[in-house]
Order: sequence, then C-alpha cells, then structure tokens
Amino acid sequence: MTSRTTLRAAGLTLAVFLSLGASAAQAQGAKWGPRLGANLESDELLLGGQNTVPITPKLQFYPSHEIYLPDNGSLIGLNLDLKYFLSTPGAIRLYVGGGHNVLRASGGGAS
Repeated sequence: MTSRTTLRAAGLTLAVFLSLGASAAQAQGAKWGPRLGANLESDELLLGGQNTVPITPKLQFYPSHEIYLPDNGSLIGLNLDLKYFLSTPGAIRLYVGGGHNVLRASGGGAS
C-alpha cells in the first residue's frame, strides 16, 4: 500500500467506526471513539477507532483498530481486549485486562 492508499484506508476505517458505532453502541450503553497516536519506537503516526462494550458491570470488551502511517509500506493492527474492573473504594476504577493483537505489515512487495 502506498501512503495515499493507507491514508484513505485510515479515513474509511474512521468513517465506519463513527457511522456504525453510533446507534448500536448507544443502544447497548457502549462507548466508541476515534484514536490518534504515535508509535514511539518507530516514529509512526496512527489513526483508528475503539469501542467499549459492557458485558457485565465488571467486565468490558474493548476492541480497537489502528492504521499506522509509515514512510514505506503499511501496518494495520486489530486489538481484541477485555477489561476486568477491580473492587476499589472511591471514584478510582482500577482494572486488569488482556487480549489478542493482530498486525498485518507489508512493504517492498511482501506482507
């Protein structure tokens, strides 16, 4: 993928998250939003989206999708995480979690 194609894919991903997430997420009490960040090891920008979908009062499904914007090639990530909230006094909500990450990288004709 070229940088222009990667940028278009990022825009499309963001549009899909914003359009599909709004009505379904609000109906189930879920929260969604765009992501903008940077990979500090490789100095790459990333665009994407994330959801928070309550399963129980203490357990949430937290999927996210990122499209990195490297100088050469492409890198796309999908995270499928769970958060488990610990019982804590006061307003602070601590949680533990984990999940699965899938990355697809391509560059120089290989992926």
